[in-house]
Amino acid sequence: MIREEVVFYLKSNLGKFPLSELKAQLLSEGVSEEEIKSALKAAKRAQSRERFGRFLMILGGVALFSSLVFIFLRPTRPPLGVPVTSPVFISHFGYTLHIPDGYEAIIDKKTRRRETVFFCQKGTDPSTFLDQSLYGELGILRLKVLPNPFPNDLSAFNKLSRIIESKARTNGSPFHLEPLSISGMPGLEVIFDAPASKTLTYVLGAKNLYIFLTGPSNPNAPIIIKSLREI
Repeated sequence: MIREEVVFYLKSNLGKFPLSELKAQLLSEGVSEEEIKSALKAAKRAQSRERFGRFLMILGGVALFSSLVFIFLRPTRPPLGVPVTSPVFISHFGYTLHIPDGYEAIIDKKTRRRETVFFCQKGTDPSTFLDQSLYGELGILRLKVLPNPFPNDLSAFNKLSRIIESKARTNGSPFHLEPLSISGMPGLEVIFDAPASKTLTYVLGAKNLYIFLTGPSNPNAPIIIKSLREI
């Protein structure tokens, strides 16, 4: 029979003290050789699981970082979707956004697990979506949606914030961070100064990670972003 208190004792102290000393301590407290042997196997298995769990967490962070780098460095092709002009944009990814008067939403239908949506003034030439330097001037807001990379993780936003800040530093332009909350969902705004002159807004929902990109002086961008709701 495995004694859980012995397993915990060994798991907590293996690597800190010689095994011979740990065994001697347990024997002096009346723990049998067989109980120590069984508990030692269980403690080593537990340590292996914990190390593997930490490895997966690190691997997940690296994968997310690589994904974010890919998303923002990859040229965005002109979208193929039909413009949505109704006041409310409803996505099959499980969220809604308000579309201001005079605006439309255009979906890039070629994405699969990730959804890309452009919010722009009606009649905007889709080819301008390729040039991020025009986003502020033309009032364009790009949204990228991907599954929550840290589901059911209470420290998810702290992990994401560290990745976001690390990613922002690779841009090479001065920036500052502004925390925010959208419909109870934590968010972080990354505001880049010249020469980048753009704003990235990350919102972490229960279902998805939302990444908004716009240029300076786009008054409709905050209206759209603040209307975000998960359904």
